[in-house]
Amino acid sequence: MIPKRFWDKVNVTGRNECWHWTGGRGTVGKVTTSTGHGIFSFDGKSINAHRFLMQKISGRELREDEYVCHTCDTYGCCNPRHLYIGDAKTNQLDSLERTGRNGLIYRTHRNCNDRINNIEEAVEMFNNGVNVDYICFKLGVDKSIF
Repeated sequence: MIPKRFWDKVNVTGRNECWHWTGGRGTVGKVTTSTGHGIFSFDGKSINAHRFLMQKISGRELREDEYVCHTCDTYGCCNPRHLYIGDAKTNQLDSLERTGRNGLIYRTHRNCNDRINNIEEAVEMFNNGVNVDYICFKLGVDKSIF
C-alpha cells in the first residue's frame, strides 16, 4: 500500500500527463537529486520517490542495479504509466533515443556532463557492437552513459 503522505506530495493531473513530485529534493546515498528526482522518507530511510513508488507497485524491493526509468524524461514524474524498471544501459539508451539529437548535453546518473556531437553515431556504433571503451575514447564521453 502506498501511504497517503506520498500522494500528498504528488500533483496528480490527467491520466497520461506527468504527475510532478512536489515534495523535497536532496541527496539519497551518493545521488544528488536537487535538480530532478524527488526524495521520500519511509521507515527511517530516504529513497527516490519514483523508486519508492515502483517498489510498492511491483511488490518487491528493487535490486541496486535496477533503475526506474521514465518514458517521459521528466525526472520529477511519479505517474506509474510513465515509469518502468530497467538498468543503467536501458535507461540511458532509451533517453538518448528519444531526446538525443544534435549535440545536447546529458546529465548521467553520476551527474557527469558529457557533450556528444553526434548521438546518432554513438548509438549506431553501440548497436553495431563497437566496444564501449572505444566509443567513449573516440567521442570523449563517460562510460556511464552506456
